[in-house]
Amino acid sequence: MDFRKTKITCYKRVVVLVLYMLLGAVIFLQLEKTDEPNQVVAKRILESAKGELALQLKVNITDQEFLNLVKTIDQALEIQKRNDWTYMNALSFVLVSLTTIGYGDIVPRTLAGQSVFIIYAVIGIPWTVLTLKSTGEVTCFYIRKLVIFTEKVMCRRLTHDHIIAKCFMASFLFFLLYLVLTAFAFQHINNISYFEGFYATFVTASTIGFGDYTMDLNHLFDKYSSFTLALLLVSQIPVILFNLTTVSCFFDFAVEMLEKPRNVVNGSGVESAETMGDDSNDNRNNISTNDNNTSNIVNK
Repeated sequence: MDFRKTKITCYKRVVVLVLYMLLGAVIFLQLEKTDEPNQVVAKRILESAKGELALQLKVNITDQEFLNLVKTIDQALEIQKRNDWTYMNALSFVLVSLTTIGYGDIVPRTLAGQSVFIIYAVIGIPWTVLTLKSTGEVTCFYIRKLVIFTEKVMCRRLTHDHIIAKCFMASFLFFLLYLVLTAFAFQHINNISYFEGFYATFVTASTIGFGDYTMDLNHLFDKYSSFTLALLLVSQIPVILFNLTTVSCFFDFAVEMLEKPRNVVNGSGVESAETMGDDSNDNRNNISTNDNNTSNIVNK
């Protein structure tokens, strides 16, 4: 495998995906943005319900009238909880949609928005998968290379067995580090406990996306401009993609371990590093395989 071409393909796909997300945010902002903020609409409905209740209290109120009043208040409270369609929220919506996290905290409600989203997702989700596949190949390559380099330098070993198991542990440590650090962000932004932040980070990183905890950035508008927050979110897109790639590598190595229980778990065979491309022609690895599926890397 020409690793240099793989890296170039990876970079191109990431750039195209980021541009696609930025364009999508603009499109859905134009389609879904309302003339009034949701808080204003909800307040007007509640004021109307309040006036209607004041009138009804002067006379007998029927069950149907009471139910209609409850529905009106419930509608206002539901609108009050909705996030307004700012560019930052639109970009967040696109990001969680294409990565299939799907919080559900902000969704298209117009016919035009829902129709465009179907087309947008049909194109965007496969491209996101391709991008994560490319970033995954690059990340897995460097994790394997890091494991072998660590064994060479720290353990002074010339042969490298059980590479998959060691790569699994390395990716797990990266995954754990991501959870630990991002949990602080959830804790600080949402004003929740650290464990809740850790839980929210795991649900997001695994793309389960319950939606019970999301990055609520709306209260930061008082401190920063919307442009600053949007710029911050744009800069985080490659980081989020890298984090999802790390999680993907962790699960990929886990599946690979489960698929080779004899070689990895029981130790009946020796598992060696797969051939990896190197930018330098002075450092190459030769792989030899015997009848017992035992392979060793010999450094020239």
